[in-house]
Amino acid sequence: MFMPKQLSGDGHLDAVEARALLTTLLGRYRTLPYTELSDRATFTHVDSEEETAPSGTRYRKQAVCMWDDEGQDAVVVIGFVFAPNGDDSVSDELLITPVDPPLPPLQPPPTQ
Repeated sequence: MFMPKQLSGDGHLDAVEARALLTTLLGRYRTLPYTELSDRATFTHVDSEEETAPSGTRYRKQAVCMWDDEGQDAVVVIGFVFAPNGDDSVSDELLITPVDPPLPPLQPPPTQ
């Protein structure tokens, strides 16, 4: 895993601010097509960038795409936001699967 350099700020993670950045980061991956994510997972693609939060603190954001180990062709996207001092982080993940064919309409229960 990437360890960030010292970024601006007091070194501490503001959990609310970091979660907002994480939500935005993972939201970008939600919009990508499965084929693009699967290409990234094949090479265990890592994206890393810095962002200045509204407070003026600079955070390191990182997202990693990899294959889910359950064998269901699912891609896992794990997002991290690191505190400026690199000692603390928040993370979350998405599980993206290929689009399944539409399910048939529900049948009404039989009448008696």
